[in-house]
Amino acid sequence: AFVSLEKPLFSLHMRNSFAALNDPRLTERDIETQLERVVAGAMSVIVTMRVLPIIRAPRGGPAEMVAAALAARLRELVVGRQSILGDGVALLERPLFVVLDRTLDLPVMLHHTWTYQALAHDLLTLQLNRVTLKATEQSSQPRTYDLDISGDSFW
Repeated sequence: AFVSLEKPLFSLHMRNSFAALNDPRLTERDIETQLERVVAGAMSVIVTMRVLPIIRAPRGGPAEMVAAALAARLRELVVGRQSILGDGVALLERPLFVVLDRTLDLPVMLHHTWTYQALAHDLLTLQLNRVTLKATEQSSQPRTYDLDISGDSFW
């Protein structure tokens, strides 16, 4: 399952997954369960978009394990039941699906451009396109605002 925040942006909405996967007390079964959740979420995105992506990941580590499991699942889907992706899957213009490990923090370099979204994410509590401002002397209650890229010219 995934949450679509904007047209080109989605989240698997797995809270504290980095901390959970790097816990030294984690068992092999716990790791496999977390990886399966990531693969299932990525499959949901791919099937929803009706595309057959080219999958790339750095060698070694969890990113490669996710990429391999995702590629195997896609292979089963294409060979076994092509109708799920539909007849209109374009094989000539395939998107690139890059799987990265959070220890290599490339999303910061890719996402943190000169945008208000990156600024709000860094400075405010931004979750699922909703900003929550803390209570102040003027307002005793925290205030919450929904951010909508399609209707907000400032954003």
